Amino acid sequence: MGNKIEDKDKLIKHLQKLLRLNQSNISLKRVQCIYFKVKYEKTPEEIGEMVGYNKSYVKQIQAGYWKNGDTAFCLKQRGGRRRENLTIKEEKAIVDEFKKRAENAEILEVSKIKEFYESKIGKEVPKSTVYRMLKRQDWRKIAPRPTHPNSNPEAIENFKKRIT
Repeated sequence: MGNKIEDKDKLIKHLQKLLRLNQSNISLKRVQCIYFKVKYEKTPEEIGEMVGYNKSYVKQIQAGYWKNGDTAFCLKQRGGRRRENLTIKEEKAIVDEFKKRAENAEILEVSKIKEFYESKIGKEVPKSTVYRMLKRQDWRKIAPRPTHPNSNPEAIENFKKRIT
């Protein structure tokens, strides 16, 4: 599994080496949780105060280290789309399908895009999911303005009076 060291002096030197090599703040704190326990015999409460962790989390880190060795310091990076229904490429394919329809002067409704999306993934989704997908794909709603920006309301009223 990981690098387990039984001799206390060797373990302290190994941990000091890890403290010098660590680049991320998170893994540094995790090494400190073990280092302070081995070298200074601090309690989890004291270590938690020093590194800014809760005592139960310090105990969890220490238990992970005693069980797995150095692999307890290796953390998976966070980030990414964990709950994605479709990949970005699959979303792009859906949007491209509807772009073709739009180029043929077809009026597109989000409800139809939503139906197509749901049929593709096999489950119902809220409308906001579809809107977020469209935003990710740089799709925007284009609607006609209710009035022309340079219109003259006075001239329109005069025109209406002359006709009637």
